[in-house]
Amino acid sequence: MREISYAGGHFTTTDEVADALLKLAVGLARVGTSEQVEVPITRGHDAHGVAWLMVGLGSSILSMPCDWSGAEPDFSGQATMMQMHDLYPRAATTWIQGPSAEGDASANQWDDYYGL
Repeated sequence: MREISYAGGHFTTTDEVADALLKLAVGLARVGTSEQVEVPITRGHDAHGVAWLMVGLGSSILSMPCDWSGAEPDFSGQATMMQMHDLYPRAATTWIQGPSAEGDASANQWDDYYGL
């Protein structure tokens, strides 16, 4: 679990969400824009909520590990939604060129949408 400090406040979320939030902030800042982002948070072991952050250019976000006992909440769906944002940074793709069985070189390319 991670404690996120932002704009003088702080909240707790999962490692996966914290990582996605920071990477999305970098992606938004790269193009010089900001957006409102919905972030799932915990308010104790049994209480969950949502924080809305304006992230992008000029965002100062600190993510630190925090003590947590018991089961972590499953915020993987929300983390995936952040990762699907158009400006979320993705690793550089190496294109594999070569003829396929049908002779079409595009059949050997990575597809970000389907992860293939």
